[in-house]
Amino acid sequence: MDLAVTRGANNVKLGATFGSTKLNEDFTLGLTDPTVNSPCIDAAGDPSDNTRLTATTQCAANRLPRIPTSSRDLVAFDLSRGGKPFHFTGDGTIKEQAFYIQDDVKAGNATFMAGVRVDHYDGLVDQVVVRAAARRLVHACPRSGTMLRASYGRTLETPYNENLLIASSSEAAVFGTEGTPVPPGTRDQFEGGIQQAFGQLGRRRSRLLL
Repeated sequence: MDLAVTRGANNVKLGATFGSTKLNEDFTLGLTDPTVNSPCIDAAGDPSDNTRLTATTQCAANRLPRIPTSSRDLVAFDLSRGGKPFHFTGDGTIKEQAFYIQDDVKAGNATFMAGVRVDHYDGLVDQVVVRAAARRLVHACPRSGTMLRASYGRTLETPYNENLLIASSSEAAVFGTEGTPVPPGTRDQFEGGIQQAFGQLGRRRSRLLL
C-alpha cells in the first residue's frame, strides 16, 4: 500500500509492503555411483568403483593412491556401499516488511529523487536494514539535447527460498556447507551516464554515449 502527495515541485510517495512465505521441505537423497565418494584411485587413475573400499586407510593395503577429498561422513549415505538414504524434513516461514518514503523534485531542467527505506527480514535470521531506496539526478541541456544522469542505490539481497531450510540446517554440514542460517546481504550500486538525443528522418531517437 502507498500514498502519493504532489505539492509544487515535490512529488512525495510513502508506503509499506508486507509479505509472508511458508516453506516446507521434505526430500530423500543418496549416492548411487560408487565413484562419487570413492576413497581411492584405481590403476587407470580414475576414482575406484570398488564398493568394498570405504576409507582412505584401505588404499595403501590395496596399493592404490588415496583421494583426500573423499568424505567419511558421506559413506553413511552411499547406497552402493550399503548406506541408507539421507532424509530431511523441515518447515519455516519467511516474513518481510518494508516502510519507505521518497520525494521526486523537479527544479528547472533538473530532476532529483531521493528516498529512505527500512526493511525487516524475519526468516531464519532476523535483520533490519536501513537503506537509500533511490537517489537519482537527471539534468537536461535543452540546446544540445543532452541529458546527464547519475544515481546511487543501496539494495537488500535476500537469500533464495528454494532449499533454504536444508542449506541453513546443521544436517547440511555433512555435504560441505556451513550449516548455519543464511542471512540477507546488501549491495551498493552506482550508475552514471550521458544521453544524447538527435533527429533522423523526422524521428527522434536517443543514444547512450557513456
